[in-house]
Amino acid sequence: MITLSKISLSHDEEAMKQLSSFDTTYFSINPIIDNESLIFKKIEDEQIIIYSINDKDVHVGFFLLQISNYNKALIYVDSLFFQHTDTARCQEYVENCIVTIKSIYNIDGFVKRKELDDRRLIFFEMIGFEKVVTLRKHLFVKGHYQDQPHYYLNGESFLWKKK
Repeated sequence: MITLSKISLSHDEEAMKQLSSFDTTYFSINPIIDNESLIFKKIEDEQIIIYSINDKDVHVGFFLLQISNYNKALIYVDSLFFQHTDTARCQEYVENCIVTIKSIYNIDGFVKRKELDDRRLIFFEMIGFEKVVTLRKHLFVKGHYQDQPHYYLNGESFLWKKK
């Protein structure tokens, strides 16, 4: 059974340590100077909501979301999985998270921003996320600007396909 648990980083030091160990540009500021306190500040400043993904009481990763400041029916999402997580089940975890978050927040649309070397993107594409736009020179990573594609999933059509 897959469950999501909302976590508060101010009360969960272990989760903060785990999050800071992931190689992600979702909340990274600068890989050279990033530390737990800088990551915590960015997560708080950008109002990123974090859920723990558990499968039969085993913590398999995190689901991150950020409600758009401009459209409350749109949410930015990502997932972070531990190396020991069974990749064959990751699509199921992402799908379960999308369904659960849609029901909690009544979200119409989901956006996944592609990161550098984003091995998780395939799980989002498998459940219906489609590339809609590429922001040119949007990410500044390791001294270079990078393009950043954005992928979209319509929440209503996703649930309709699931029935």
